[in-house]
Amino acid sequence: MNQVVFISRDPEDSESLISLLHDDGFDVISRSMIKTEMVSFPKEFPMTDWIFFSSVNAVKYFFQQAPKWSTQLFGCIGDKTASELSKYVTPTFVGRSMDPMITAQSFAELVGHQSVLFAGAEDSLRSIQSALPPSSVHDLICYKTRPHPCVIEHANVLVFSSPSNVRSFFQLNHIGANQKCIAFGPSTKKALDALGVRNSMIPQSLSDDGIFHAIKQSVTS
Repeated sequence: MNQVVFISRDPEDSESLISLLHDDGFDVISRSMIKTEMVSFPKEFPMTDWIFFSSVNAVKYFFQQAPKWSTQLFGCIGDKTASELSKYVTPTFVGRSMDPMITAQSFAELVGHQSVLFAGAEDSLRSIQSALPPSSVHDLICYKTRPHPCVIEHANVLVFSSPSNVRSFFQLNHIGANQKCIAFGPSTKKALDALGVRNSMIPQSLSDDGIFHAIKQSVTS
């Protein structure tokens, strides 16, 4: 009987990872536990030195509103967000660490006291902002998340992509002692810890290969 992997993302957001897992004999349940909605923002927003994006959704909902910018530089949290951002502009800064606080420090060292517009969700953890002088930070809410839980069949490995997905999952599901959990970074692991999940794993990389390797490691440990 095949091992089953649950991924808290919709299939269109995990196509290549799902393909890797299928090719290796895994069955996959791919289903986001949240829904996102665009939040309209004023066409006139602060003309900062930088615009920073902390998620793929932030990029999508920002550019869907046809914003106007001029000479700003662009930064983002990691490679997947950079891939989406590159459809519109060339990012100058891309975070390279799984720990958002390390990314925050690297970004802060680069920008100094330059001003930064942070496009993101209304419930953002504001990890990157915390490393910058408050006078340099401007927040722009461009989307919000809402729980969208459903009952998930038993999976050997559960992969959670965000704290909000963790919290929504637990509204209708629980995790047994023999199930393994993989968290997309420290904040997602912290959400699992808060709900009593012990020994969740953080991949060394959030690339598809990195997540696939973590899944393989979890089923053999």
